[in-house]
Amino acid sequence: TAEGTVATEEYLQKIVSSLNLISQRLFTCAYCSMEAQEVDQLRMEVNQPVDPSVEFFGLEWSSVFSTCHTLGLEIRKLKTSLPQKLLNVDRLRACLTLTHQLQAETEMHAVALGAGRLCSTKLAEQWREQQTMSNVGRSDSYPQDAAAKHKQQKNSYNKPGGGVKTTDSSDLPPKDLKKRRRSSIMEGISNIFNNIKK
Repeated sequence: TAEGTVATEEYLQKIVSSLNLISQRLFTCAYCSMEAQEVDQLRMEVNQPVDPSVEFFGLEWSSVFSTCHTLGLEIRKLKTSLPQKLLNVDRLRACLTLTHQLQAETEMHAVALGAGRLCSTKLAEQWREQQTMSNVGRSDSYPQDAAAKHKQQKNSYNKPGGGVKTTDSSDLPPKDLKKRRRSSIMEGISNIFNNIKK
């Protein structure tokens, strides 16, 4: 529904804002130990393009949770050397890269949501187009193999419960699943932010 989309977009904006604050605090650590030119170079290194498919298919939630977990671990490791006035630049770079990835992909997910690309019908259509293009690309080199896979995918799609593969096999209603994902991600980001403030 329109109300649900607005609520989700607001949640995503909160996540982006929290990630931006985490990035600012990480760069504060950099400015305390590095020259301004070195920080600028670091900023260019971490601001790399992310997976463009997110803008069309949305976030892969299991990957988001994994990235949040990894970011939390890297930040805790980074903090261990700060009391001795030692900055592990490689670890700082890893933290900033993960933060940038999460922030950029969350923003792209919001774009996909606002454009209506994440409804089940649209995702199914995009998935079929992707599979068709993939099969066409392989047919010249592996005609028999491509045909067999196409047939298998088609049969799977026509079966009850077939179609676009979801990342969550829970029996919870879709609204409850979305709320759980949003709250879990927000809780993870909040924990990371609280940890970096200490």
